[in-house]
Amino acid sequence: MKLLPSLDCRLQTERTAGEIGGILKSVTISGSRSFTVSRQGEFTGNIDDTEFRLVSNSRNRNSFLPVIKGKLLANGNKTEICIRMRMHPLVSAFMVVWMWGVLFFFLAGVLQIFAEGFCSALPVLGSTAFMMTFAQILMRVCFYLPAKKSMQRIKELLETADR
Repeated sequence: MKLLPSLDCRLQTERTAGEIGGILKSVTISGSRSFTVSRQGEFTGNIDDTEFRLVSNSRNRNSFLPVIKGKLLANGNKTEICIRMRMHPLVSAFMVVWMWGVLFFFLAGVLQIFAEGFCSALPVLGSTAFMMTFAQILMRVCFYLPAKKSMQRIKELLETADR
């Protein structure tokens, strides 16, 4: 199991990179994500000729929304789209520091078992296990649900354009 959630995908289409960029630009607000930005587009981000960086334009304040990075690679008469979804780097850094801190206190609880016995270490072990479990569930639910929804929407946009 990975410490932080992520999602990778490769898609192929008959469209050119320029056509794919045009399709994505039609549903994307250019620029960086902000809570004061207009809610007109489905995504916020930047789209170039061979790559794009998008974030779903959600009404909710979700720190775990995936940052969608894609590269467009010409492959004969087809275009391959390599998509990587990760959490924002600052959110990832915060969660790693958080989990290392929880792990430190969990290990302190394990050492407390040897020093004072299992019953005295149980509150530390129980609370740190709960905090680690809660963090993992929160990250995965708040990341994977929007990630799968965004991936499905990108596939729909490209399939609609292919018809």
